[in-house]
Amino acid sequence: MAVEQTLVLHQYAFTLGAMPDADCIEQLELSALAPAAIDWHGVTLRHALIQPYCEKEDFNVRLCQLLRRLVAKLKAQQNTDLLADQSVVYLILPELSTTGDSLLNSLIQHIMRDLPGLLQSAQCRVFAHGSAGALMALAAAQNLLQQQSQAQIWLLSVDSLCSATAFERYCRYSASHVLSEGAVALCIGSRALDTANGGAGLQLLFNAVDATTGHSNNDATANVLRQAAGKALDRTTMLGQLYMPDCGDESAAAVWLEQYHWLRGAVDADTTFCMPAYWCGELGASGGLYRLLHLMRAMAKGRLPRLTLQYEQSLQHYRAVALFAVSEIDS
Repeated sequence: MAVEQTLVLHQYAFTLGAMPDADCIEQLELSALAPAAIDWHGVTLRHALIQPYCEKEDFNVRLCQLLRRLVAKLKAQQNTDLLADQSVVYLILPELSTTGDSLLNSLIQHIMRDLPGLLQSAQCRVFAHGSAGALMALAAAQNLLQQQSQAQIWLLSVDSLCSATAFERYCRYSASHVLSEGAVALCIGSRALDTANGGAGLQLLFNAVDATTGHSNNDATANVLRQAAGKALDRTTMLGQLYMPDCGDESAAAVWLEQYHWLRGAVDADTTFCMPAYWCGELGASGGLYRLLHLMRAMAKGRLPRLTLQYEQSLQHYRAVALFAVSEIDS
């Protein structure tokens, strides 16, 4: 368990299928999500994709296109060039394979060819754990910042639900949620510079991951939620907000809803659910980082009373939880 430390958001950017040119969360949440529809083998799929589906398209190419859009937005709007600055990047990717690394290696090689410079720093890391990777990357960033207090770390994520695999799963579960895609970037540090935080910083009080081989999804979810509730109760503080991965995908939400009772004692009538994916659609691996961004921006606006819990899950193996508190930052 890492020592408690204040984390500060310095910069952020995103490009999401629901509104690719949006610069802030408010633009998304003030506009109703207007999904389009496509026919997939006789089933209607609802989506908010930047580019239409093409059967012959390489999935790696699509992810690289999303990353290029994000890198270009940062350079144009914030004068930040992730391809030239030797930035420390923690890259969060979809959970591509459970039996081997060939798919993951192929994607990383494609990214390195297509975006030379993005992963040049020796301190760059890859978290191919779906949306759970966001909390894993954040914990790793906290550890690095404890050793290098002046460092700034970019958390980047990219994923797309525009694939035959995602479409087949949608059909299998008779789903009705909105499939989307996007790339998200957060630059965090441990010191207040020119930040977007409004005088507040975030303390990562606790984090846990469960990916034990042989455990069912329910066991893994119960494990991390039970631990987080225990840590909240140790501080005799109720949970004020729960950031949970839900966009209307009932099969995915059922995993944590069935284990929600493990938070008993740490929640009360004033605890609220925060589910920002309802405004942008399901983002896959990028969903976890988008929820973290939403959480940090809510902190800046003074909307995080008490403790905040974020829970994330990949489709197959990974479950992660984090417990946060707001603190004042030192200039």
